[in-house]
Amino acid sequence: MPVITSAGNGNWSAGGTWIGGVPPTIDDDVVIAGVHIVDILDENAEALSITIAVGAYLRMRCFGGPTKIQFKDDPAAALTVNGNLQLLDQTAVKSATIMGGSDSNKTVWTVKGPIYNNGQLFLHIGYLDIRFQWQSYGTLYVDYSIKTRQFIYDWQDGIDSYIIPHGENLVLHVDVQTDIAERLYVNGGHTLHIQGTSDYSVEIKGTDATHRLFAAPTMTSGGRVIADYLIANQHLYYGVEIGKAAASIFRNCTIEGEWGCIIGHSTAPIYFENCDLRDTYRVIRDCASHLIFKNCDFTQGDALFEGYGGLQVDLIGDLKNDISAITLAERGRMFFNWFKEITVTVLDAAGDPIEGAYVTIIQENVEDYETGPSDFDYVRPRTLEASGITDASGEVLLLGLHMNKIVDAQTSILTQYFSDSVQNGPGGSPENHKLIVHSWGYVSHEEDVVCDADKAVTVTLGSLSLPELTVEIEDQELEVVIA
Repeated sequence: MPVITSAGNGNWSAGGTWIGGVPPTIDDDVVIAGVHIVDILDENAEALSITIAVGAYLRMRCFGGPTKIQFKDDPAAALTVNGNLQLLDQTAVKSATIMGGSDSNKTVWTVKGPIYNNGQLFLHIGYLDIRFQWQSYGTLYVDYSIKTRQFIYDWQDGIDSYIIPHGENLVLHVDVQTDIAERLYVNGGHTLHIQGTSDYSVEIKGTDATHRLFAAPTMTSGGRVIADYLIANQHLYYGVEIGKAAASIFRNCTIEGEWGCIIGHSTAPIYFENCDLRDTYRVIRDCASHLIFKNCDFTQGDALFEGYGGLQVDLIGDLKNDISAITLAERGRMFFNWFKEITVTVLDAAGDPIEGAYVTIIQENVEDYETGPSDFDYVRPRTLEASGITDASGEVLLLGLHMNKIVDAQTSILTQYFSDSVQNGPGGSPENHKLIVHSWGYVSHEEDVVCDADKAVTVTLGSLSLPELTVEIEDQELEVVIA
């Protein structure tokens, strides 16, 4: 195949940029040589293969519009980055696109130099075989699969990165060379957004049963993940490692490890909603963290929770599994709170929603809870009262504390019911919450609510009736008589 080599700095589409005076075609092997800088400014760049030499730059500059590289659908298609590949000035409509290959003809990336991405990068490649450490703080859209040795998201503190499927499911396959030696890192103040959908998920997996990825992902030193529709259940030693993670969110995810689904010590809350969490050993392992689960499904092996001293677990809603009956490993004291979702709708006498009403649920006989084991101090904050403001539909969602449990060495040392129509609380009688509603111009409302299950409560407020005023004027003095 013809080899087209750069002659100096310039634009890809300009003949003077290349030895021979002609821009590359789809059948050419392209070399960016020496310390040359070649800029792609439009969507017309094409090649069979591209090699960027040490010290050279290939820049996709999108300030004037979208840019694109089209690789030929051929077994020899390849991108070799020994120098620098930069993707610059992208926006939502000015994207950089790297396109080519198919399932049978895989465009192979070999990268020894840095790839710099600060915006929208679309990879439309049948199978992207990347064997390098990818560092990015832009947006990555991928049609098919990524195969990589390691992903590291730690470019700058406070900058977000995104992995977003584009057209079909995205598989991030980490090519593990040594069992449990490779990780997907999210480091130092960085946020990784995994934006799968109900139609297109993002899957992260290791190579095989003897070449397992350590965790997908590993969050360290304040790194955080916001993941939707993540599938992490193949060839993983641990599912998610949350050591020193910032507050993170996992929604509609399937996570499964071989020796632990969730592992690590983080002081920030880690939130799971509508997730399928399973492990053949222990779902939560070696944890001293604050974990929040809303409507999650747990499948355990040996035990569900293994915590070191200080593991706090909040369980929200009528969970699919009642964890009070699931075994706990003997690894220190653990604290559990069971919350129920109370949806309050506030209407006026005509049945119209009242926006801006102030709604509170507060534990009845709160003074009964001011004494007890010192460990109870660990779970008391924000548990005895919840408040909120109704939205335009007149609704507000509040969490009412049903019960809490302290477990040590698989033995419950304290169980207290805060809102239950049958079980006794510290006061020696069934415990309720008080629901109190205030809104300007309406009569305040108060009623008992038992927070032993998710429930909806509708409150109708009557309007305040103003007193009738009679005004009498006598000798230029104004006298007001209220009748």
